[in-house]
Amino acid sequence: MILNGVELYNVVETDPAMLRLPKRLFPALPPLGVGAAQNATGVELRFVPEGEVKLTLSTVSTSHPIVALLYYGSTQSGGNTLEYYIDKEPKTFTFTPAPHLSELPTDTPFSPQVLRLMPAGGDIVLHKVEGKVRPPRADEVPQKTLLFYGSSITHGSLACAPNMFWTRRTAEALGFDHRNLGIAGSCRMEPEVVDFLSKEVKWDAAVLESGINMLGDDPALYRERLRHMLETLHAAHPEKYLFCIDLYYCASDLRNDGRAQRFRDIHTEEVARIASDRVVKLSGLDLLPDRTFLSEDLVHPSVEGVITIADRLTARLREYTI
Repeated sequence: MILNGVELYNVVETDPAMLRLPKRLFPALPPLGVGAAQNATGVELRFVPEGEVKLTLSTVSTSHPIVALLYYGSTQSGGNTLEYYIDKEPKTFTFTPAPHLSELPTDTPFSPQVLRLMPAGGDIVLHKVEGKVRPPRADEVPQKTLLFYGSSITHGSLACAPNMFWTRRTAEALGFDHRNLGIAGSCRMEPEVVDFLSKEVKWDAAVLESGINMLGDDPALYRERLRHMLETLHAAHPEKYLFCIDLYYCASDLRNDGRAQRFRDIHTEEVARIASDRVVKLSGLDLLPDRTFLSEDLVHPSVEGVITIADRLTARLREYTI
């Protein structure tokens, strides 16, 4: 979506804030999912300034300021230009081209001319753009996109900063753009959401993490939803890879109650049922193998766990021509 010369990447609507899923899907989501869809984690404001540009931003209902990090293409900003704090009261921030633009590397997924403002969450509103600015051209951003759908682990919880998400790190290591449609607490593979992913989201390959948000449900429902998602996405895009991740190491494994393993077994069976080399099973235990990579809540990876997932997933995806 383009608004006043700024690309709102991974945004489909802007009322009441930047939404990653359209409002028409909200009735199909639990309340937690509606909140996650309005959360700007995974959103980027991308623009190429010609001189000084001012953006006026605010949040709608977030109870604390939201930090947004600035990148010049694939290069992290530094000094006083890295962090921008967005709050309920509209605030105007000033941006310029990278001070050392001519010295930044250009053999990177993103051109250093493209400014990328990455909010760490919150319901963000762009009120005004001042100055001469344009959205990135196609040759200034990656040509291919990896779609990520999953739980809060995919969405970015406890990664501590938006540039640390394993989704972003994996995609950029492979030279891809990343489309993060993680739905914190609500990755339930609703048919309406699957239909949206199938028909309205542009992607070249997809990474699909599932299981943890349905661990309290009847395993039969998980099987039904997973089967529908895999069948629908593969039928719509038979030439594209679906990389399917089951449950990472979690409290169920620590307590040895067998619940997580039951869901992993269902996942293995349903991926095999598709019988296509384009639908690939990836073990969450291979990507996040034990409790040393978990945070204290025994669900979300620590920062070290996030880095481990990114590194191991990148290595696995390099095995395929995507």
